[in-house]
Amino acid sequence: MNSPKITVITVVFNAKDLIERTILSVINQTYPNIEYIIIDGGSTDGTVELIKQYSDRISLLKSEPDKGIYDAMNKGIDLATGEWINFMNAGDYFYTDDVLEKIFGGGEPNTDFVYGDYIDNFYIGEQVYTKHIPAPEVGSDFWKIYPCHQSCFVRTKFLKDSKFDTENENLKKGADLDKLLEFYYAKKLKFEKKDIIVAYYAGGGYTAGNIFENPDFFEKLKSRLVKFRVIRRYVNTFKVNLYLIYLILRDIVLVALLKPMPSTLRYRLFSFLKKFNLN
Repeated sequence: MNSPKITVITVVFNAKDLIERTILSVINQTYPNIEYIIIDGGSTDGTVELIKQYSDRISLLKSEPDKGIYDAMNKGIDLATGEWINFMNAGDYFYTDDVLEKIFGGGEPNTDFVYGDYIDNFYIGEQVYTKHIPAPEVGSDFWKIYPCHQSCFVRTKFLKDSKFDTENENLKKGADLDKLLEFYYAKKLKFEKKDIIVAYYAGGGYTAGNIFENPDFFEKLKSRLVKFRVIRRYVNTFKVNLYLIYLILRDIVLVALLKPMPSTLRYRLFSFLKKFNLN
């Protein structure tokens, strides 16, 4: 049975306290055919020294200054020799040691893009709310609910032919979402959902900013506009624009409600709403 080579790429910069768990989640996978590439942005905090402790299990470590996360991810794509690529960046990790075995152990998938569920973290004051985020169904509104890149695997040839855009100013904060939507809507790759939890996502992405942690309307508005600027490149419909208006109005109400609240109360309210998927 053919076991395709999976290239896992980790991008890191000055994350000594986070990188080890990421590394262990990759090298402890039970799946036998893994290429592990780490792209370091020139860390000065001991990250590289820690990575080198696992040099016998890492296929390639490249450490040099880069122009940001997407430039570093592109470097990893250039170096990849596997049939599939996954990005598991510093602080994130595979949920279990048999994730790759569950997805690829049965042989080469008859698809172009595989994705699954993930665990997300929401930081509110000193407290962290953790939740299982189910992956959307193929054919659903991917622009509205989409998997994080840590829970995705894409055939290498598609990323080598179309790497992350590092030149477009409008995409500097959302090139990963742009690539996902390009593959789904524009290039119409064959997507397949797996009903497993693939990754633990540490959270903190720019377009995923949590208004319960930082009830600042203008900061949230900026992150909303970044996301929807990307979405409109592929799905510029009345439904999309109406949904953005709804989110902005909702943010205004939430900020007015949350601003005077201490973080402990914001956490309780957030936890309550999350149970019913109301935020």
